[in-house]
Amino acid sequence: MMLKEFAQKLNGREYSWPQFTKEELAIAKENGFIIVHGASDDLMEIDGAINDEGDCFDGGTLKLDISDGKFVDSDEDESFDVVAIEALWCKGHDNKMNVIPWTYATSVPHEKFMIYEDSKPYCQGIVFQNDALRESAAAPKTVEIELNREQFEKLKAVQHGDRAIFYCKETKECFTLYNAV
Repeated sequence: MMLKEFAQKLNGREYSWPQFTKEELAIAKENGFIIVHGASDDLMEIDGAINDEGDCFDGGTLKLDISDGKFVDSDEDESFDVVAIEALWCKGHDNKMNVIPWTYATSVPHEKFMIYEDSKPYCQGIVFQNDALRESAAAPKTVEIELNREQFEKLKAVQHGDRAIFYCKETKECFTLYNAV
């Protein structure tokens, strides 16, 4: 199923619990779709390929690590696997200028869908595909790094699909390379 088609399937429903059917969640898991929507007046819910919830009373930005499916500390840098999702509380409007209590903003390519409560806009949710973060990556480039023999042997042991974490003792910075081989 295509992402746009899935968002259309979610569009127009009434706010309820559970918000999505078992069939819809199965489709999301099968396709790597991550559904973001609001619950109550203080929660950002993540359903589908991963499941979590985060507190965002009055809005705010939460960061989601899609590799382990959990929200992470807000000071975590965005990367291939960590994406910022901003919850906008009562800042969005529909085409009739009705306030939408929950809307979302993110840099990840996504599709939108609407949830209503008593026929009034309640949430403009978003859905994105797990692989969307990697699709926008620039063409690979070659970077030469001089290593000592021990570091070189460790790096040679990395298998295709593994991730390599690099840490600089002087600056206390680190970063991760995925599919480094």
